[in-house]
Amino acid sequence: MFELLWFLLSAAVVAMPSAEGVAATGHHLNGPKLDGELRAFEAGPVRLWMPAQWEKRAITDAGPLYLAEVSDLLIPRWHDGPVMTTVFLVEHAGESLDAVHDSVVRGYTQNPDRVFASPPPLDKEVVLLASGQKAYLLHLRFFRRSKGLHQSRWDLVIYSAKKKAGYFLTLSVQHTDNTFGIERDLHLPDTAWRFFSGLELQ
Repeated sequence: MFELLWFLLSAAVVAMPSAEGVAATGHHLNGPKLDGELRAFEAGPVRLWMPAQWEKRAITDAGPLYLAEVSDLLIPRWHDGPVMTTVFLVEHAGESLDAVHDSVVRGYTQNPDRVFASPPPLDKEVVLLASGQKAYLLHLRFFRRSKGLHQSRWDLVIYSAKKKAGYFLTLSVQHTDNTFGIERDLHLPDTAWRFFSGLELQ
């Protein structure tokens, strides 16, 4: 029965929506909101404020601009199993914010390790950065075959007209809850909002 269920899920055709037709909400990511002493990480036009105790991982030419594994620092342990929390910042080619958004969304389904429900549970809204620019805030859920864990993921997609490049900042939370009630129990949407509020685009 388990194998049949995952076969049906993996065989489902996943059609992710484009940026077209998404209305602005007026929500404003108006400055750092995480607790404790904060430090600024800068990469080109991007400045990200985060707690000083977060470990900065090695940066490679082909990898993220910033990567940190912050389990138990940002998200507490959950009663039904481990919670693995990762944050990362990636530069992404594109000619506009909408083009970068559409490319990021298409990329979600190109990894065969991810199993999505059908229709894909993708939420998104248009927000404003603390520095005033428009951005897309995306939220989706899927199962990771290699980890045997479910994943709640939030991406903030931005675009620098000055550098003519896009970026996305990700909060990834892997867990054992197939109902995704953990998002409510641990207030994950609020945590994502507070984390993304620390991003500025110069």
